[in-house]
Amino acid sequence: MLQWPTATRFKRGGRWPNPGASNLFVATVLLALFAAPVMFNGAKTEVYMPSAANEVRIVNSGSTNTLGFTLTVAENAAAMLEQGNSREPKQLPIETVGRFFATLRAVGPLDALSASQCTKSASFGTTTKVFYAGKASPDISCPNPNPQVQELARDVMALVDATGAKVVPR
Repeated sequence: MLQWPTATRFKRGGRWPNPGASNLFVATVLLALFAAPVMFNGAKTEVYMPSAANEVRIVNSGSTNTLGFTLTVAENAAAMLEQGNSREPKQLPIETVGRFFATLRAVGPLDALSASQCTKSASFGTTTKVFYAGKASPDISCPNPNPQVQELARDVMALVDATGAKVVPR
């Protein structure tokens, strides 16, 4: 059992006032540390950076009513679609993937792209971002006057369409 230093314990004969209080306290702390990230699945806090230099990660946040997805695409056209509890390997058209990577290299650092704001439904609004080379794009699902962002959004949609990803209700 976890013992706190004597100076900070509530002493009554060297024991906690309630014998189960220390266990309850430890259980509460562990729950807060480990279960909270699972309970609040809609607000993901993990970093979505790809693990390899030749990979891109496309993340759709999902919404209150729909599941989001993560699409990881390698330059060799191999992909992994993750949605809900499923992970599905995909092989995408090499031409589509090649055009997408060419666009990525042409636009430069993704965090330097101009962001635009758009109004979204509280229940159905999603965001879609691209993560590549340690940088993240703005939300490409918002209309943007920048032609580079428009081209990136078109290429992302082509990749998502090629996977057959569907909007899945929660």
